[in-house]
Amino acid sequence: MEQPSTSPERSPVSTPRPTPAPRGSAAIDGWAHVWFTAQPHRWSTLVIVPATPRFRVSRLAEALATAGRTYGEPDIMLIDATDARPEAIAEIVATGAQRAAARRKTVIAVRSPYADPGAIAIARAADVTLLAVPLGATKIAQARGTIELIGREHFLGAVTVDRNGHPRTES
Repeated sequence: MEQPSTSPERSPVSTPRPTPAPRGSAAIDGWAHVWFTAQPHRWSTLVIVPATPRFRVSRLAEALATAGRTYGEPDIMLIDATDARPEAIAEIVATGAQRAAARRKTVIAVRSPYADPGAIAIARAADVTLLAVPLGATKIAQARGTIELIGREHFLGAVTVDRNGHPRTES
């Protein structure tokens, strides 16, 4: 079995690089709004964590990374750590730190800390964490619990998403 590379150019979890969606598509526009909202904050590593254990954020992280590539951050790395084994956590954290030292952005998808305690370590090591809240599927207590497990100080904010994973950006 091939060991994951520790090179800052490769993700320790195998993830294909997505092709940017055409500008003007609903998915890219919604995630572009999230991207631009996050930009004023200083960060190199951003973790997306679901508010509920049954929700997966891999597609959301991919969409955010694609928006970043589309709008001026071509070297952004996506790490899908939703199925990462506990022994891979240190390497994922190290990859994010190496890329941060090189001033390169990394978006990391993790599972709920209720389902995977390793998500706590990854989120705490990142510069910022974004809570993904699926509309109609999240109890407030679950969202609050997720924030408390990771620590409020690690969160940039939250984004509500519809059942297709599109952010709700309208007021």
